[in-house]
Amino acid sequence: MKKGIIIFLFLGLVTHLQAGSFSLPSDLPTIEALINLHKLIAKAEDGAVVQTGASKVEEDVISDNTTKFEDVRKTLNTKLCSR
Repeated sequence: MKKGIIIFLFLGLVTHLQAGSFSLPSDLPTIEALINLHKLIAKAEDGAVVQTGASKVEEDVISDNTTKFEDVRKTLNTKLCSR
């Protein structure tokens, strides 16, 4: 039983690797262009990660301030209603 499962997984892995294979360019200008494109995309991704982090920090600050404001409003409303 285990032998059959191992063979099945091995065949699945082999066919997956063959299906995912692609040909690499052999001329240098194309390779250089692809490398430059990869570098540009990596820089854009890094910038997006930084921007996302900054947005998250701003969102957290706004949420904290909103919570504090709601607490103060609730406290003031209870003091006004208790008079």
